[in-house]
Amino acid sequence: MRQKEMLRNNMNAIIGFINEYPFFKVSLIVIAFSIELLIALKIGDSIGRFVYYIKHG
Repeated sequence: MRQKEMLRNNMNAIIGFINEYPFFKVSLIVIAFSIELLIALKIGDSIGRFVYYIKHG
């Protein structure tokens, strides 16, 4: 229970910080999207390689 409370306090602190400095909100969104894109590209590359091996196997 204590850990959940600490996590909630940290989240509130982070949200408060982001609300005070909107620039960070934009950069966090950009960072999150770029990480998602990298993961999607990596997964797509792996799937493409897998399909290639099946076809030319």
